[in-house]
Amino acid sequence: FAPESYIDGCWGSDDDDDDVEGGSFQLHITTENDNETVQLGISATGKFKIDWGSNEGADTIEWTDPGITYDHTYKRAGSYIITISGLATGYLQGGTAFKVWCDPTREDRSGLYAVTGAMGSVFPTLSNGTQPSFMGTFQNCKQLKSIESVLFRGITGQPIPYMFADTFDNTALEEVPNGLFSGL
Repeated sequence: FAPESYIDGCWGSDDDDDDVEGGSFQLHITTENDNETVQLGISATGKFKIDWGSNEGADTIEWTDPGITYDHTYKRAGSYIITISGLATGYLQGGTAFKVWCDPTREDRSGLYAVTGAMGSVFPTLSNGTQPSFMGTFQNCKQLKSIESVLFRGITGQPIPYMFADTFDNTALEEVPNGLFSGL
């Protein structure tokens, strides 16, 4: 976690009118218990918005020092849709552009169960050819059963080593959608 003083400098207001350029994608989650926390990691520079889907407003994030973990505690058990929007302008070398932190020891049904939209529209191949890494992005999200074929739309060109290593390791995905890696 980042120090509170650092986060104060990175996070914008909770004002939903803070538009960000770029695309968006959605994480569909379930919490079985009250006061469950979801953690997301971003190792990319740019301006992003995280709408946690809990009717508590969205957080706008803008910074140039990647590698920060963000979390949100859901007061009530239920199903939520987290929308991540924005556009990466740089990537931390050797870092994962985006990560959902899932606890591999959990045996209940809480957690991420679906991803919709194009994550590649938020974390694309940059105009200079720099590629994002999605190493371990959904690793240990044992409830993840569904992704769309457009998940990596916006990522083109030559893949980098280990770009997708362990991306879906220890999930409930039974098959990879046709065309998932069509831009590469």
